[in-house]
Amino acid sequence: MLIAGVHFVYEAIVLPNLRLEQRYKIFALRDRLRRAKSEHSKEVSDEVYHLLQTAMNNTLHILPYVNLIFVASAVHSFSRNQGIRERAEKKMRLVEGCSVDEIKAVSEELNKTVLRTLAMNSLLLFVLLSPFLLAVFIIAVVVQQVNRAKGWCKTSISQLTSASERELSVFVPSFEARLA
Repeated sequence: MLIAGVHFVYEAIVLPNLRLEQRYKIFALRDRLRRAKSEHSKEVSDEVYHLLQTAMNNTLHILPYVNLIFVASAVHSFSRNQGIRERAEKKMRLVEGCSVDEIKAVSEELNKTVLRTLAMNSLLLFVLLSPFLLAVFIIAVVVQQVNRAKGWCKTSISQLTSASERELSVFVPSFEARLA
């Protein structure tokens, strides 16, 4: 019941305000983009300007939907569709190739805003899955340590079985008595 209450408060009260803050940041970025275009109209091509303008508008529309499933689906689509991947890479190169540093900064800040939104929209998923993730982490550490111990045992046993009686007498005193 407590988890349901926390979920309701976060999703219905806290998260919309956090998203609104991200929207305002995107509006401010859009203002910076427009200012950079007006100050550097020759260096900032119309293509780069419209590309970033469209990216910001699209980002404003998808803010509520940006979560791990959305991003995983997008990554999957990019990996399966070479055309989408090539168009995205071309657009990234256009922005990176712009000589105006403010344009690159705006693009980078837009990416950070989407990343923050991803974290905010996925926060409760991490909280709810944290006991499971902690258990998986502990199991992974235990398995790693067991594998290390197996390797150590294998090496030690191999060394022990390949030792001569004289070498073994250092560890087992009864071997000395038999050798004398």
